[in-house]
Amino acid sequence: MLITLFGTGRAKTKQVMKKILLLSGLLLMELNTIAQISTTKTQPKVESVPIAYDSLTNFLGSNALLYKGQTLYLHGKSKSLQTSGYRNFYIDYKTDYLSDKSNVYKCCSDLNSNYDELAGKYFEVLDVYRHPKLGDNEILYGRKHYLKLKNIETNEILYYEYDEKYEHNFPFTVVGYYEKLTQLYKGSKYVLTAHCLSESKNINTGDSIEFNPLDIWTCTTVTIDGNKHLLSFKLSNEKGVETLVTVAHCIGKWSLGNVYPYNKATEYNESFGQENWVRILSGKVQIGFTEEMVKLSWGEPKKINKASYGNQWVYDGQYLYFENGTLKAFN
Repeated sequence: MLITLFGTGRAKTKQVMKKILLLSGLLLMELNTIAQISTTKTQPKVESVPIAYDSLTNFLGSNALLYKGQTLYLHGKSKSLQTSGYRNFYIDYKTDYLSDKSNVYKCCSDLNSNYDELAGKYFEVLDVYRHPKLGDNEILYGRKHYLKLKNIETNEILYYEYDEKYEHNFPFTVVGYYEKLTQLYKGSKYVLTAHCLSESKNINTGDSIEFNPLDIWTCTTVTIDGNKHLLSFKLSNEKGVETLVTVAHCIGKWSLGNVYPYNKATEYNESFGQENWVRILSGKVQIGFTEEMVKLSWGEPKKINKASYGNQWVYDGQYLYFENGTLKAFN
């Protein structure tokens, strides 16, 4: 009897175990069909760090953030422009000066800042902000920024509206840029063209300077031209004559046809021959000049008209005709 009862118990136990195993299998299958919830971490925002200002450029265009921490010197103006004062200086960059005249810093000269209050002053750039109306009109305000400035003399806080498109409207020289120019170019030697000297004066006498293609000019310092109010090289030749030539004409985009580094001038003299090089420095061209020689003498043409027989270069009132890169005719 006991054996019979024991046998019956084992059978029931087996049935129970089978059911448990079956249910466990079904449960595992069910779990495998449930979508797994994943976990994804959002990485912390990495702020873009602008490249450090290298002091090699005064106007930074769209890289306005690099002005932060720099010191700016505000140029003076010629006598005829002083009465109009300075534009774009404000007390609060979020307030429209047209609706609140009192928002103009050191007002007023025709809604501009007073000239005598600002000319020749130094300002520290504390921060750079996008235009507060950027969200309203990307096209109109996308290129504009506000430089938060501190007047170093008075500690006053003000804002300058900066437009990254118009370099000619930027009234400052970055002190770091001035120092870098002095470091790089003081003592450097140049050869000046007749055109450059025609616009220059002897700074000690006010007289015109006679052009001599053999003169070598040395940069003795970098300074602000007190008449043109532009950053300039102070140059001196072997005769002791001193003159000022703007930085843009010495090393900038207008240097072609105005000023040549002495070592480069020596190369041109050897390459073209002294007679042709003197013609170039004198602002003259002649039949047989290459395109390079013409550019060195007259600068870049205003327009180039291309044709199958050659190219026509257009200057002010002058047309030059080239065939295979050589000047064939001009009028």
